[in-house]
Parts: sequence; structure tokens; C-alpha cells
Amino acid sequence: MIAMGTLFYFIREGIRGFFQAKLMTFLSIVTIAVVLLLASVLAVGVISVRALLEKAVERADFVVYVKERTAADPASLAALLTAVRNLPQVHQAALVDKSAAWERFAAMYGREMLGAVNENPLPVSIEITAKKNYQSLSAAAGLKQRFEALDGVEAVRYAGEWMDFLTKFKWYFYIGVIFLAVVMFITLHSTISNTIRLTIYARNELVRNMHLVGATRFFIAMPFIIEGMIQGLVGGVIAVVFFFMLKTVFMVAPSLRVIPLAWGP
Repeated sequence: MIAMGTLFYFIREGIRGFFQAKLMTFLSIVTIAVVLLLASVLAVGVISVRALLEKAVERADFVVYVKERTAADPASLAALLTAVRNLPQVHQAALVDKSAAWERFAAMYGREMLGAVNENPLPVSIEITAKKNYQSLSAAAGLKQRFEALDGVEAVRYAGEWMDFLTKFKWYFYIGVIFLAVVMFITLHSTISNTIRLTIYARNELVRNMHLVGATRFFIAMPFIIEGMIQGLVGGVIAVVFFFMLKTVFMVAPSLRVIPLAWGP
């Protein structure tokens, strides 16, 4: 156990060293604060990209637009919806009627764009989510042909290209984050290590005298360790303050919104 007097000595010497080497202390604190701030921004970026991808996955893989005569006949529309849902590749299928399509369009682009028309021009559609095994581009091509072959289908839109782009973007983004994290870790480690070396070099006489009087390695190193802990604490507090300042300035939206597929065949 460390005696209270020895502990107080370590703390006092750590604080004294913190204020003594002003330039080295300043550089260490700035480096720690910048690295921690960038790490926080990267973490928020990763969470935001993950949320974006989850929203994109929830989006329909296919949109099947229904012919007017089929949409006007409830029995034919129900038969088409049942035929779509019975396909083994389909995970989920939801009917979007004309009024729902109108509300979506108005929410996205404003009601002014629809004010020039006397009636609802948007078609009835079926939004389809394929099973994961059939979400590749090759499997989707065959599934799209099956949808087009169904009676009452006007056109089929597939969002696979967008999904493929998001998947590639995700991996590129993660690789970039890992690269930046490694660079920041190396920078932080190098800066702090060099600062410690310079600090010890500046107090070389003191360290040598303590060795001569029989001080142990632990006794000599503890004030430097406490000094580094204080630097890290101050740098962390500064990073947290700047992070919340950035959050206040930019006011990141609580949820990401993915623009749905354009309506209309």
C-alpha cells in the first residue's frame, strides 16, 4: 500500500510538472483534445451511416405499378396482391393506394406541385421487400421479370442499384474510418511519447539525483504518470466541450430520412 504522504507527494509533483513544462503540456493537451474530438465525430458518423443503411434496408426493393383497370377492380387488385405475396422470393408486400401516394408526394415535394391537376394522377402501387437471399442484382433481375409477367402490372421499378451503392459506400466509409483511427492513434501515441521523453530529458538531473539517493523506478515514474493523467483529463474535458458546441451549432437531426422511390411509372 502507498502511504498517504507518498501519495500526496506524487500528486503534488505531478501538478508541479504539469505547470512547469508549459509548452510540452500545451502540445499534449491540444493533441489529446483534437484526437478525442475527431474520434467522437467519427463515432457519430459511423452511427449515422448505420442508421442510414437501416433506413435504406427498410425501403422497398421493388415497386410494382398497377394498371388503371386492375386498380379500379377490387377483386383483380386483391388477386394481384395475393399473387405477389405468394411468390417465394417476396418477404413483404404492401399496397399503396392513390390517396397514400398523393400524401407521400405532397410530403416530399409540397402540395403546390399537385395543385395544377384536377384529379390524382398517381398510380396504385405495391411496395415489395424481397428476402435477403434474393436481394442481389442477379437474383433481382429474374424476380423483376416475374413481376412484369403478372396480369395487371404496368411497370416495375427496382432499387437494387441504390442498395448496391449504399453497400459499397458503407465499406469504403468503414475502411476510411479505420484508417483515420489508426492515424490518430499513431499521432497521439507519438506525440505523448515524445512529450514524455522531452519532459524526462528536461528533468534529467532530477531523475539522476533520485536514482543516486536510492529512489525506485516506481517512485520516480509516478509523478510523470499523474502528470500525464492530468493532461489527458484536461484534453478530454476540452474535447467534450467542443463536441457539444459543434452539436449545438449544427443541430444534427435526430433521425435520418431516406427519400423513397419516385412515384409514377
